[in-house]
Amino acid sequence: MARLLPELAEVDLPGGRQRQLQEFLMSEIQRDQRESGAARRVQRRLLFATAGLAAAAVAAVAVGTGALHTGTVPAGSLPTDTTPQHTAQNPPSKHAPAPAFELAAQYAAAQPYTPPRPDQWVYVKDHKSNPSSIAKDKGQRQDEITEVWRSVDGLKMAEWNPDTGKFDTWTQDNGYPEAVALPTDPGKLLDAVRGQLQHEAGGVPAHIKPSDDMDSLLFGRLAMILESNVLPPRVAAALWRGIGMVPGATQEPGTVMVNGRPVVAVGRVQEGWRFEQLLLDAGTHEFVGYRSVAAKDHTFTSPTGPIRIKRGEVQFTITRVAAKFVDKAGQTG
Repeated sequence: MARLLPELAEVDLPGGRQRQLQEFLMSEIQRDQRESGAARRVQRRLLFATAGLAAAAVAAVAVGTGALHTGTVPAGSLPTDTTPQHTAQNPPSKHAPAPAFELAAQYAAAQPYTPPRPDQWVYVKDHKSNPSSIAKDKGQRQDEITEVWRSVDGLKMAEWNPDTGKFDTWTQDNGYPEAVALPTDPGKLLDAVRGQLQHEAGGVPAHIKPSDDMDSLLFGRLAMILESNVLPPRVAAALWRGIGMVPGATQEPGTVMVNGRPVVAVGRVQEGWRFEQLLLDAGTHEFVGYRSVAAKDHTFTSPTGPIRIKRGEVQFTITRVAAKFVDKAGQTG
């Protein structure tokens, strides 16, 4: 597969360490209230182009810094007939995926699905909150509803711009045709996405890069594809199984309360301090959102000085409100 998502074609990023870019994206995901509609479009293009560099491209938020170890994870077991195919690029994991990844895959695989027409749009509505110290330092919105439309043919995007009160539509390769064409075998899917990441990095073989860097990029890209699209059930199921195979992917013990709803959190600690969590309904294991929680104390350097982030502080959360196919940009039902 030649390409899975748009590459860095519209924005020429300067060199720098991945850590700096990831922290920049995490702090910038909630757009400054003073930005114009044009600036919002440029930033959204940057976020899609660099989505594989940071899980922040799928940023989501929870309220407060609630307990991370409450309740009980529903029982479940890994079936023997969904064992992923391992390849040279995707060697067997040293640990079995946590049960919730398979339960999420089973839920996704069982959902009804009618392929969209080429002239339709993918509509995703999210509730984003951003209670972090970084967001407060930058004067960013702490609560926001976002609505984004992606054309099924992969050529356009649209969104409501709260800064101008206008509806913005622009031409952009949104990567949707490539996402729905991903392999339905988890091992082959991981190979395809890793290959895309290597291509974007200039073709440098993954085995000579620090392994955690590639694993971090891989988790971020898979999570972004999952959160941003309405996918065929078999592709969505393969994504869940593939994410569970990424080294470092884990399941938070117990359940987490997000906006009064018990959820199961699965994810990965990124950059050594952010636990990026995909949120699943505790009863059905339906995907319901994404959040980032500080896994340990961390200091973020901003223009106004150091910002000290405490372990357990929620950085951001997306709660999914709606995801469906619609007939035109701007339509919601």
